[in-house]
Amino acid sequence: MVRLQLLLKNKQSMEEIVIDKIIKSRRKTISLEVSEKGEVIVRAPFFVTESRVKKFVAEKSKWLQKAKKRAEGKQVVDRTYTHGEEFLYLGHPYKLLVVAKSDKKFEFSGAFILRKDSIGKAKELFEKWYRDSAREYFTERLDYFSQLSGSEYIGLRLNKAKTRWGSCSRKGYINLNFKLIMADVEIIDYVILHEMMHIEHKNHAKSFWNDVSKYMPDFKERRKWLKDNGHTLTF
Repeated sequence: MVRLQLLLKNKQSMEEIVIDKIIKSRRKTISLEVSEKGEVIVRAPFFVTESRVKKFVAEKSKWLQKAKKRAEGKQVVDRTYTHGEEFLYLGHPYKLLVVAKSDKKFEFSGAFILRKDSIGKAKELFEKWYRDSAREYFTERLDYFSQLSGSEYIGLRLNKAKTRWGSCSRKGYINLNFKLIMADVEIIDYVILHEMMHIEHKNHAKSFWNDVSKYMPDFKERRKWLKDNGHTLTF
């Protein structure tokens, strides 16, 4: 953990900024993010010095203040995987039923059903089920929007990125966060259409948003919902 003090121009006192993590990799640029738990994370190239990291964070102090406030207002649910707890699927909450006997360790049948002797693997079982469900549903919607727009994608890749719900590779692969399967179908469609449009548009120029709007006039409302509520899509 690195501690940094800086004097903000609009304040008379020193404010201490705590950098919780510095993650170095082969990347070429420095980035700053605030996690759902309010942690300040810096991602930087291997060659960047600690003093350069501090300077970068200081320069982003105003943005950092706003991001931390947003994070404080977004409470992340701590899962216990107990009987009666609710989990989202396609925008609807379903209860978890922990049962003593069942032919399967985990299944979904109007409710999530978990065999009692598998509670220790509950998160793993949920993730597998969500991934399998996401692959099936996302593929169906990708095919729909592909036919609608005339854009052809190469394939679907699932991930659990912390800061992105989707992306489109230069080769035409659509990458989607499998946790998106917990969102309402309208939100899923927005993310899928957004990435599908990147097959033809490699940036967010006006022409990109015009095409998104052509197929989804209310995309701004859907995008705002995801920005404000995406933190609730967790298991």
